[in-house]
Amino acid sequence: MFRSNIWLPPLRQKEYTCSFHTELKILCAYCIFHLLTIFLDVSVPVALLYGPVMYRLFRSLTMEPVISRTEYHLHQAPFYVMMVLSQVDIDLYHTIHLPAMPLSILGYSLYIGFFRSKISEEVSLADSQLFKLLIIISLAISVPLFMFAAQRYITWDWGFGVGQLTYYILTFCVLMLGTYVFFHQKRPSSDLIEQEQDSPDSTGSLADSDNLSKVLIERQLYLDPLLSLEKFASEVGLPKHKCTKLIQAEHGKSFYQLIAEYRIEHASRLLKQDVLNELSIEGIAESCGFNSKASFNRYFRDISGCTPSEYRRKFSDSSEV
Repeated sequence: MFRSNIWLPPLRQKEYTCSFHTELKILCAYCIFHLLTIFLDVSVPVALLYGPVMYRLFRSLTMEPVISRTEYHLHQAPFYVMMVLSQVDIDLYHTIHLPAMPLSILGYSLYIGFFRSKISEEVSLADSQLFKLLIIISLAISVPLFMFAAQRYITWDWGFGVGQLTYYILTFCVLMLGTYVFFHQKRPSSDLIEQEQDSPDSTGSLADSDNLSKVLIERQLYLDPLLSLEKFASEVGLPKHKCTKLIQAEHGKSFYQLIAEYRIEHASRLLKQDVLNELSIEGIAESCGFNSKASFNRYFRDISGCTPSEYRRKFSDSSEV
């Protein structure tokens, strides 16, 4: 189980769903393993796994937490290559691996920082703050790693042990992640009590719950590509946290999952009405509020069980009959 969860996604599944707290445990395991390699002086390119796991952490906080198995392995490809190279040519391994470590971590950190606006507003404050701290640590640790790589080419007295600094940073990460994961596991029971206290049945706010669905359907707010939980809460005149609880109580899903279902339902109607196939898949995706065709295809397949093109073909065939 350790191997399938940390090194590889489930091999029988075509897709991998990124879970924030699962990826945190994986990141913590990487840090512990990295500390062991340093202590035992073993050449394993563990640092090349930090970038990919940070990327999966980022995806778990967005509306698109599902990645394909191919994408999963492509992000980890440098690690696989370096593992093979470490067994074939150790000198070439060190030549490539040393600069690759900071470049990988820095590249992923900059990418995540640039696209941080994609993080869902439904993410808890604690998770959001922890992730921001991890980004800062990633940017910070790339500096000593660059210095460590430069020692191979530049004779320079930095005034402190670069390897020792990296060791301290990794130790801090292990303690921080381990503490966070431990206390997170202790939290569900108290969260459940709070949810029961604030549930629509106990507060008498079922009318508000009905109003949310009414506003969504009648005004077709779900077609707005810029629709967010904050914007929707403003439209219905309720706090964000209350909207989240009401939607969860009535529909048993998150705000963004509900929006995706309304959009796919609307797309299905458009595909049925487009008898002459005059509308492109891209055009339908855009008109339904999706920002990309890839996202539209994934949600459509997850909800309808087939791609938009397959759905269109099935409906066209049944119409001809």
